[in-house]
Amino acid sequence: MRKGLAKFKKIAFVMVILAVIIAPVTFGADYPAPTSNFYVNDFAGILSAETEKLIMDTSVPLAEKTGAQIVVVTVESLNGQDIESYARGLFNQWGIGDAQKNNGL
Repeated sequence: MRKGLAKFKKIAFVMVILAVIIAPVTFGADYPAPTSNFYVNDFAGILSAETEKLIMDTSVPLAEKTGAQIVVVTVESLNGQDIESYARGLFNQWGIGDAQKNNGL
């Protein structure tokens, strides 16, 4: 009986370690890296240069004055996720805003 329990504990431990190692890679792979502009990331290619400039001209001073960040991202696919889950995952991976102030959008 004890041998079976010890074996189960070893297998469970290995599975937890694998989940911890694999999960960030799996979930992180769904999101693109931010561009050097950070505040505007047009991966779908739908924003005009004027719109991108407007976003940058609004977002940069706002972040400098208040610390709040407004980031606009367009993507071609949500990779099977609903829009809220995709946005939340991207938001968390990129570290948009200050977690304590909850001031990212």
